[in-house]
Amino acid sequence: MQVSFLSPEERQQFKAVVLYRDEKINGFPETKSIVVREKTPYGSETDAIESFDLSGFCTSRRQALYFAYFALRSRRLIDHGLTFKTAPQYVEGLAPGDYFRLVSEVSHTNRFRNGAKLDNGTIVSKDDVAGSESVYYWETGTEGVKSGTLAQVPNGSLFTVKNTTTENKVYKCETISYGEDGLLEVSGSFAPTETNGQLSVMQHWGLNNDILSFEVTEDYD
Repeated sequence: MQVSFLSPEERQQFKAVVLYRDEKINGFPETKSIVVREKTPYGSETDAIESFDLSGFCTSRRQALYFAYFALRSRRLIDHGLTFKTAPQYVEGLAPGDYFRLVSEVSHTNRFRNGAKLDNGTIVSKDDVAGSESVYYWETGTEGVKSGTLAQVPNGSLFTVKNTTTENKVYKCETISYGEDGLLEVSGSFAPTETNGQLSVMQHWGLNNDILSFEVTEDYD
């Protein structure tokens, strides 16, 4: 199994400009646009603008809004994807677009629990890390990654803490293909969920234009 995280540039928040078509009975259609952003603290007026032209098929303002909500929330919450190989009988019925739950007991790393051990022995890390914790580390001037406890890490090394707990997460299936070894290769993107099991990207959209988490900053022809 391989896990790849998106870069900060790929997760940069934005203001969504969505174009949609306003149909008129016995008249000519008009192309309208809305500008939507997430409310503070996730979005701001200074966010870059990204445009989405749905005027070829979208004729509903609400549909355009929902597309913007989904795009904005996906950019913030979906931070990694993965690929793995398995036998065909274990993914029977799974198709691209479906959601699946992956439970893994292999050792993982958390990109937020890493840091460096400076030449004077000082530990620089976002989180407090105990010397007894198991880590992977790379020592300057050497090749390859080694493992051990943080106390064993030489000065002048980079490290990341091992996570040996069971991972239980939901992913959206992106592709399924046959590998050269006859196994199926499945790729998926992370789909965070709430405690009630619902998708996080679909939460707090509001009903009847009661927008809870988003701000429509413009709505014009």
